[in-house]
Amino acid sequence: MNDKSNNCRVCGLDQGFSPWGENDNVPSYFICPCCGAEFGLHDETYDQIKEYREQWLTNGAKWFDEKHRPEGWDQDSQLKGIPDLYI
Repeated sequence: MNDKSNNCRVCGLDQGFSPWGENDNVPSYFICPCCGAEFGLHDETYDQIKEYREQWLTNGAKWFDEKHRPEGWDQDSQLKGIPDLYI
């Protein structure tokens, strides 16, 4: 099983650090450069995550910070990185 603890609960982007700390319990309040979710604000509950993800996808899954968008980015592949508990 892949460790997805560094991934955004909304869009699956690997942040390079755990957005919710080592124990997955203390949010960093950083903002995901892909979907714009603020860790601890938009991803605290399953309902918040589902609503934010739906809104992000409905609005075209645009990158919050376009300069961080990798060349050849694939939305469907990235969504597979969402931690299992938050799909």
